[in-house]
Amino acid sequence: MGKGKFTRRSITVRLLVIVVGVFIQSLGMASIILANLGSDPITAFVQGLSKVLGLSFGNSMIIFNLVFLVTVFFLDRRTIGVGTVLLAVSLGAFVDLLCPLLGTIIGTETSLILHIGLLLFGTIFLAVGLGIYQSAEFGLGSPDAFNQIIAKKMKM
Repeated sequence: MGKGKFTRRSITVRLLVIVVGVFIQSLGMASIILANLGSDPITAFVQGLSKVLGLSFGNSMIIFNLVFLVTVFFLDRRTIGVGTVLLAVSLGAFVDLLCPLLGTIIGTETSLILHIGLLLFGTIFLAVGLGIYQSAEFGLGSPDAFNQIIAKKMKM
């Protein structure tokens, strides 16, 4: 979207882009979870956190993101933007909304082909959603910001 003067319209468009990107990421994440064939490290960690805390995946994801958000705030708050906060509080909520919805659509089908399809669909949607989210240039996701801060501090 490029940097430049922010107008009310450009801010509105960027916020919509963020919400659409986060929703698509959530759809991908929900598909990967329902595929039950493994997931990325963060999703796997949050699934474990969810079981340990007895919370939904979405609430555990919100906690995870907020912990990183607070950490990033103290390390380098310049990486935080409106998008960082929106992602932190909405990604998990969308996943909690979409998992039961997708589960209802899929039903009790247990074929390996369906699960592989869900995994592929989820991976693609997660990546596309992340790209859309990042195109708004309104802040990094808090785990991504943390990674970049550490890399910068270690001169990597």
